[in-house]
Amino acid sequence: MNRPRTLLLTLLAVLVVCLALLALRDSTNSKTTLTLYCAAGLQAPINAIVEEYEQQTGTSIQVIYNGSGALLSQLQLGRGDLYLPANQSYINQAGNYLTGSATSVVAQQAVIVVHQSNQSIHSLSDLSKPNIKISFAEDSAAIGRYTKNLLQRHQLWDTIQPNIIVYKPTVNGVIEDVALRSADATIAWKNTAQQFPNIKTIDTSILNSPPQFAAISILKSSNSKPLAQKFITFLTTHASSQTIFKKHHYEIVQ
Repeated sequence: MNRPRTLLLTLLAVLVVCLALLALRDSTNSKTTLTLYCAAGLQAPINAIVEEYEQQTGTSIQVIYNGSGALLSQLQLGRGDLYLPANQSYINQAGNYLTGSATSVVAQQAVIVVHQSNQSIHSLSDLSKPNIKISFAEDSAAIGRYTKNLLQRHQLWDTIQPNIIVYKPTVNGVIEDVALRSADATIAWKNTAQQFPNIKTIDTSILNSPPQFAAISILKSSNSKPLAQKFITFLTTHASSQTIFKKHHYEIVQ
């Protein structure tokens, strides 16, 4: 008489345990997923580093790529764990949304970018020549805001600006225009430009002052701050991360 009842109770107990284990697994998975807001120009090395980190730790990372300014607007409206803009000015601007000081990751150098076959552009003054077509990054991209401010400071913006035929939201977009010969020139981060074929870069002293650095910081909205700090440590000190950055032409900040 009691055997069917005992069997039913046993099955119910097993079902409760299974449901509890599933809930625990889902809870654990949610705790081990980080959201990283990352500048689009850093996409190539960050993709590789994130893949390596996930394989080594089991922690999943969702990366949102965009211009540094656009990312700042996004993180102000949503939640996340980490912010990695293309230069440190956005870290200063995002101060109220960050937990503390940022960690420098790689050095950034702004350069003129032209197609490898171009023989007419050698300096900033050449960008103001008649019939030169320039693709320029929007102010929402770190390179766009940084370069525009520099050119205005040196009284070059008004002579170069008339040759700008298009504005793009990311540094990748303006470099692609030059690589495809849709534009004659742009100004971009050297590290990012060197990842594209058929491109050459031109250094200028004006674009190198002051030195720029991409830096990363933890967001106040993060529910996984210890895990976020572990990723920062991996990103900035682990041998595999350093190898990946060097492979993609980045100078690591020690």
